[in-house]
Amino acid sequence: MRVKKLNKTSGNKPFYGEKMILNTFYVRPDQLAWLRARPNGISRTLRGLVDKAMLEDGLTIPEINT
Repeated sequence: MRVKKLNKTSGNKPFYGEKMILNTFYVRPDQLAWLRARPNGISRTLRGLVDKAMLEDGLTIPEINT
């Protein structure tokens, strides 16, 4: 998988202290409904799920205010 390098001067001010990479993914309608119902919203919920999986794999994640 190729990850596009971020242009440090483009885009809006970062929400969480660092630039985020825009990504697209596919989900079933029931999965999307579940994500939309989460109180923290889709993006924060997904980042939390990925962070949890990374910790379970023994990877360290940076401490940021999410």
